[in-house]
Amino acid sequence: EPVQVRVRAHRCGSADGVVVGVTANGVAVELAAADGVYTGSVTPAEAGPLTIQVKASADGQTASRSVAGTVSRLFSAVPGGPPVTVTAGVGQNPKLTFAGTAGDRISVAVSGATISFTSLALRDPQGGALGAPVYFGTGGGLLEPRELPVTGTYSILVDPYGSASGSMTLTLHLVPPD
Repeated sequence: EPVQVRVRAHRCGSADGVVVGVTANGVAVELAAADGVYTGSVTPAEAGPLTIQVKASADGQTASRSVAGTVSRLFSAVPGGPPVTVTAGVGQNPKLTFAGTAGDRISVAVSGATISFTSLALRDPQGGALGAPVYFGTGGGLLEPRELPVTGTYSILVDPYGSASGSMTLTLHLVPPD
């Protein structure tokens, strides 16, 4: 998924303005400037470490800042389709996406978990929570049926506790009406 970058840089009284450069893991990020705010985005090619570096220069002076994080792997599934195994490294929160239709009822079964303690959260296409997260351990678990309010791309966020890592198998079920 794209990572949004937003930098604010200005130098009062400078006729030359400010020159801003941003890199993501050493690759230049294209920026658009408006009133001292520089925006851009980068789409990481793979999961793993991501370092965003910003350098702003004006009147012979330069300021630098960097932010480091980890990009989680994105998984996809089909409700009623085959199970999907997701993996999480230390500090990673894998995301499983699926296309949902308004009115469908979705349930998620968790099996084969090697992560000691994890939560699952179902998110709507705008990123809002669809109910409370479910917590489980290596014994697996079940996200009870939830009705999808709109048609769009939904996500299930896997959030291992602390520095836990490992894998689990998620199965999305289409649940018929009661």
